[in-house]
Parts: sequence; structure tokens; C-alpha cells
Amino acid sequence: MVRCGCRVLVPFGVSNSIRLGIIIDIIEDYEEKLNFKKIYSVLDSVSFFNEEMMELLLWMKEKYFCTFFEAVKVIIPSNIDKKSNFKFKIDLHKYQLEKGNLCLEEISFLESISVANTLKKRLISHDFFSAAGEKECTSKFAFSKSGSCNNKSYKVSGSVIEGLLDKGIITIGNTKYIGEKICKYVRIGNSINKADSKITKKQKKIIEFLENVKYASIKEIRYFTGCTDVIIKNLAKNGFIEYFEKTVKNDSTENSEFNIKNEPIILTDSQEEICRELRKNFVKGSANLLHGVTGSGKTLILLKLIDYVLPQQKGIIYMVPEICLTTQVVGMFKSRYGENVAIMHSGLSYLQRFEEWKRIKMGKVKIVVGTRMAVFSPFENLGLIIIDEEQEHTYKSEFTPRFNAKDIAKFRSKYNKSMLILCSATPSIESYFLSQTGKYKLHALDKRYNNLNLPKVEITDMNLESKRGNTTHFSSRLIELIGSNLKRREQSIILINRRGYHTFAKCKKCGEVLTCPNCSISLNYHLANKKLMCHYCGYSANFIEMCPKCGDSRILYSGLGTQKVEETLNNIFPSARVLRVDSDILTSQKSYEDIFSEFSSGNYDIMIGTQMIAKGFNFSKVTLVGVLSADNMLWNNDFRSYEKTFSLITQVVGRSGRGVLPGIALIQSYTPENEVIKLAAVQNYKRFYRSELSVRKALLYPPFCDICMVGFVGKKEYNVKKYCEKFFEILCGVAESKRGKVPLRIFKPIPGSIKKIGDKYIYKIVIKCKENEEFRWVLKEVFENTKKSIKISNVNVFIDINPESIL
Repeated sequence: MVRCGCRVLVPFGVSNSIRLGIIIDIIEDYEEKLNFKKIYSVLDSVSFFNEEMMELLLWMKEKYFCTFFEAVKVIIPSNIDKKSNFKFKIDLHKYQLEKGNLCLEEISFLESISVANTLKKRLISHDFFSAAGEKECTSKFAFSKSGSCNNKSYKVSGSVIEGLLDKGIITIGNTKYIGEKICKYVRIGNSINKADSKITKKQKKIIEFLENVKYASIKEIRYFTGCTDVIIKNLAKNGFIEYFEKTVKNDSTENSEFNIKNEPIILTDSQEEICRELRKNFVKGSANLLHGVTGSGKTLILLKLIDYVLPQQKGIIYMVPEICLTTQVVGMFKSRYGENVAIMHSGLSYLQRFEEWKRIKMGKVKIVVGTRMAVFSPFENLGLIIIDEEQEHTYKSEFTPRFNAKDIAKFRSKYNKSMLILCSATPSIESYFLSQTGKYKLHALDKRYNNLNLPKVEITDMNLESKRGNTTHFSSRLIELIGSNLKRREQSIILINRRGYHTFAKCKKCGEVLTCPNCSISLNYHLANKKLMCHYCGYSANFIEMCPKCGDSRILYSGLGTQKVEETLNNIFPSARVLRVDSDILTSQKSYEDIFSEFSSGNYDIMIGTQMIAKGFNFSKVTLVGVLSADNMLWNNDFRSYEKTFSLITQVVGRSGRGVLPGIALIQSYTPENEVIKLAAVQNYKRFYRSELSVRKALLYPPFCDICMVGFVGKKEYNVKKYCEKFFEILCGVAESKRGKVPLRIFKPIPGSIKKIGDKYIYKIVIKCKENEEFRWVLKEVFENTKKSIKISNVNVFIDINPESIL
């Protein structure tokens, strides 16, 4: 039966190539003279999209300036825009009857797949994939009969498939969903002989690396050896190495420290009061902001509320900003709620995500834990949405459609008349403003749970350390505190928000900066692989001792990254067990779950990491937090730089002293008098909010306006710049014609703060506006007029509403 929200296979374009479509409306009254094409097959017996999701798709299309199908792709977890496997049934009896009426191409096609045996019906796996504009689609057929498998590729025109379907000779069955993502790894082959003259120097480097680690992913081989995929393929071709497949571990840890089993939760008086207020307003459906200092027990309130909602058979979505945080949260939720919990994040394979999606859709689970994609969980009766650490930028998508999960949550909450709770120790300025203006209901916790004290915080002036001759990046006070912690067998966390070893390289003689050839950004030196690397496109080059421009040997490597901090700590405290946590340390053998579980179990004394370790984690044995280079983010030239700095410092300081042992934190700064650092040290959010709000109001930034960034991307800078300038010219003309009706402040076109990324140039226009229907119509008009008035191709234009950064 055909329903709205079902997926269908339809003929598309002049060639009638088979494409996947979605039914968005059914019209019964239409003109019979219209020449409609037939639907080949309805793939779903149950609609993928209910009425709510259809409304959401249309809303996203308008708000985020994306296509309908781009919105679909973020809602359905399966990879529907890639290769899809379709099952065909071939009726050999009909084939014999119609053979005389078939063309040569049809006969050739059918003969090639029916030659294996004489079964009347055959299941054939069919891969359709055709680039836009192509008249043919490549199909790979594999016979299902055991012992008669022949994998061959055939070029088949869409008209042949259409004709055979119309005659009933072949029919399309149900879709076969994409299988589990299996990662490809490499190990040494059986025929290895390092003395073989065929093995080159670079190939030998790969072999020696694999001898040390036993096996590795292709990404790891590239990182640690600097060799390309071609070199790896040639080794495999000669049998020196071999590929094998391995399922990626995605199970969450069940570490006992994270578990809160199905036992009564004891709340303090202030927590109980907030919980009563939330239960009271639950039936009405409302938007709430739960603001509490770090360690105040916000999670306990949320769990108590979930216990209240679950018996009502309503769906619950609990979002966290990072995949690594799901380790703790999922372990806690599964220990308490068992199999009533589903997981949704990009670390799962396509099949795993789809299986979890089906469990939610079929009503088998009532709780979903995940990152921003969890907001699309297909609950039929959604009751509660929780967004933890709501200030984090990861809730905003960086790719089309550039949606914000908080906007989606508000839409779904309003549609379902359900409760929305945003939760943080450092709420975004916009969210706290809404709580002050009555749009959100504010619930505040000013003290830590069980009257535990906040950590004592010290600020060290690194200028004085330099004058005293301290050449390390660690103040004498921080070294003293780490040493004391090691003696007491307590744990420490060190935050440095930069990966790598050195973050900058420059020639002392001519001033040449070593930059990425594909991006306008300096290369970072990584000690682990002794490579200069670009953190944007992945380019790598060998360590350089001589300037490529003037040939001078005085190359200055500077800047501080996690690898340099790790080396320094190992030199100062050789017996300490130091753990570095950043994206470089993840290997085939270790995942985030393993790393954090080992630290929580006490297998390490010191954890060094970037901002991923700064929030959400609860390690009871951590009694010291050190913040290095606290000033870095203050000077990012972005209107959110102070807010991000305050949030990061406050959050990481709050990791200290969360158990029975008192905690201390030390912030190292070259500007210790800075108000943002001082307020973060004492966790005085209200004062910071008032100060920041006054600046935003004076300069007209959110929450007093919306910001729209129009981006232009392409390989030829001249074309990108010209397209951007033309768009600006037309935008100014349209804005002038609508003066007084659509308030706008338009800034002149400028290159991106990083002008080139991945060999593509970026230009942008920033607009301060009120994001509403009138403004969207203005942008659409400008967009269409620009396309008509300028004959420049290969320039992609994107529109980002309220981006996290305008750099």
C-alpha cells in the first residue's frame, strides 16, 4: 500500500534510471492528460516518516536552505544516497514467452543472468549508482545459487530495466539494507622477505612498522610512515602484506564507576524542589534550563525525572556533545534501564545505527542516548528531550544541512507538547538570556552535591616564571602540585587545547612559515610520526631542518601541543604513568572506551588532553587540574571567544575534587588579570553573563540579533571572489529596496580566516539580521538573481544560520 513517508523506486530523467524517492503527498484529483511515470516498487510496508517527521523535513528545508533530500539524509541513519542493494525476481517462464518481442540488449542482459541454471525465480543483488547526467547505470550481478557464483559487471541502460519491469519479466523485491561497516586492516603477509630487491625503502618502512604493531588500519599506516595508499597497494599486490577485515568495537563500557543501578536516588532539598517543579510542568510541555555548578548533581535530577516519565510509555532523548561522553552515559543508563536504551552516534556502523533506529521506530526502547543525530529518533510518543552540556558547538552541524540540534529539539518539543531540558554549568549566552526573558524556565543549583566544596583555584603568572628562568611550559607551582599528587597516589588532569608537538615552524633568516600546500595554515609537527602535518586536510611532510625557500638551517619550531606536554612530564616525572588523550592516540587496538576506563580504574596517574576531556567526565580520584596556555582562545577574534574560554576553563576546573577528596586547580596565564579567567576560576557565571551581555548588546550580536553567514567555495580564487562580490552587490540592492521592512546589517565580502582549505578557496559575507520568513525570501531572491546574472560555474554557495563562529 502506498503511504506518505514510504520510500519508492522510480524512473528518473530522460534515461529513466532507477532512483530512490520518498512519497511526500498523495493527490487523488489530477488531470488525466498529465503523463505520469509509474512507481516501480514501494520499498516499505511502514512509513519511514510519520506526520511529525514530514513536517520537520519541510521545516528544515526552509530554515536551513537545503534540499528536501539533504534533510532526509540526516534523519534516516542508513546510507540511502550511496549504493543500495535491490533484490530482483526473474520469471523465466515469461521470459521464454516474450523472448521474440525483446530487443538484443534485453535478451543479452537476461541470458547473461539466467545461464547458471533453470530456476524459475532468482534473487540477484543489484547495485545502482550513476553520476548525475549519466545515461547508464552500472550493475553488478551475483548469482545466489551456491557453486555458480559469477561476479561480472554489465552496463545496462535505464530503458532496458524499465522495459523488463513493464513486461513483468523481472520484478523488484524488498531493499536489502547496507551491511555492517567492516574496517579494513593490514598485516604482514606470508611471503615476506625484507631482503627482496623488489622492496623499496618506503615499503620497508611500512613492513617494519607492521612488525612492531602486528596490524594497523590504513589511516594509521599513513600517519606513522607518511606513505601513500599506492605504496600500500603495491605491497599487497606483491603479497608482502595482506588486507583483512575486522568489526570495529562500538560497545560502551560498563565501568562500575559510571554505573547507577536501579536503586533509589537520594536528592538534596534543592534538587528535590527542582524535580517537583519539573514533574509539575511535565504534562504542560515546557522549555527549561537546568543551570548548576560543576558537580552539583544535575544528572541525578534528570535520572529521577526519567524514572517518572518511563511508566508513561513516552520516548526520552538524552543528548551529549561528544561521542567519547557516551561511554560514561550509556554505561550508567544501561546499568539502570537495561535493554530499554538505544544508542545513536556516528561511531556506529550503518547497520548498527539502522538496527537501533528500527528498535526505536518499533517501540522496543523508550530511551535514546547519543550525539546530535539522536534528536531525530523516530519516537511516536515523544515525552522528554534532554540536551546535556548544551553550550557545546558540536550540536551545530558543519555540513549541509547546517542544522542546530537545539532548534530541532525545540521544534519536536513544541510539536509533541513534550518537555525540553537544556543542561549546563556554563549555558550559552543565548540560552541564559531566554531563561531571563521567560522563554525558558530557569532551575539553578549553586552548590555541589552532598555539600562537597568546589576545588580551590590558583592563577599563576607565567611572565614571572619566565623572569625566574623557567624555560618549561610548567610553572614551578604546578610541578610541585603534580609531585604531591603522585606521592598521595591521586590523579591529575592537564588541559592543553592543541594537538601535536609543535604548532608552528618558521625560518629565522627569511621568515618563511612552513605551511600546507593545500591549506593556508601552518603545519604542526608531530613527534609520534616525526611528520609535519596539516590538521585540516591531512597533508603530511617529512621533518624539515633546512628552509625550503632560502636554505638556511635555522628553523624555529615553537608552540605547545599535547605530545610536547607528554614528553615534558615524562622527563620531569619518569616514574609517572602518563596518558595522552587526543585523536592521534586512537589506534586499531584502543578506543575511547578503553582509554577512559583504564584511567578511571587507576592505571594512569596523569591524563593530558584537549577539550574532549574537559567536560562531562566524573573521575572520583582526580584531585588536581592544570590548565596550560589558558589565554589562547581569548584572542581568536570571534565574538564568542570570551564565552568559549570561560566555559572551557570552568568545565575543566570542575573535574577536580568530585569525590570525597578535596580538589585543587591551577590556571597558567600570561594575562592573569583578565576578568574572564578570574571569573572562570571562581565559577561566577552570573557576573560573566552580565558583562558579556552588555558587550553583545552594544555591538549587536546574538542574542540581540541573528547572524547569517553566506559562504562561497571553489578551486579558483578569482571565480570565488567574483561570485561573492556579485552576490554582495545584488544583496545590497535588494536590501535597499526593502529598507525598513527587513532590517539588515551587511558586511563586505572577506576571505575566510583560513583562506584555503583542501585546495579550495573560501570567501564569505556576514549578515546581521532577524531570521524570519521575510529574510529567507530575501536570500532566496538574491541567490536566484546571482545565478542568472553571473556565468561562473564550480562555485558552491552555502548559507549558515547562526554559525558557532564567523571566522
